[in-house]
Amino acid sequence: MTHHIKSFVESKPFHQFIVAVIVLAGVAAGLETSAAIMAKHGATLLALAKLILGIFIAEALLKIATHGRKPWPASPMLGTCSRKARARNRCGHAGGRTAGSGTGVEGDTNAPGRFAAQMV
Repeated sequence: MTHHIKSFVESKPFHQFIVAVIVLAGVAAGLETSAAIMAKHGATLLALAKLILGIFIAEALLKIATHGRKPWPASPMLGTCSRKARARNRCGHAGGRTAGSGTGVEGDTNAPGRFAAQMV
């Protein structure tokens, strides 16, 4: 049974369907920002949002059922990094630096909080 679910979850049509749902979710979220559209089609958009959420929950449950505790591969894009890479400071996210010292010393372009201070 698990093999059938795994082959379904890892199939190209399933991935294409999930990508289409992601795009649809983005379009629906964009439409929800318009007061005029929400006044006319708000109930439909909210029902669509619930359906999309249900699809994402079903995807997560299927992946957890087939892959256990690690249903998605580790990805630097998601901010995940192995302990070895973090220890060697080879991650591209907080906790590992790829360039600059990040010492906080004035003039250090990678100083913590530098960009946050500029945004204020």
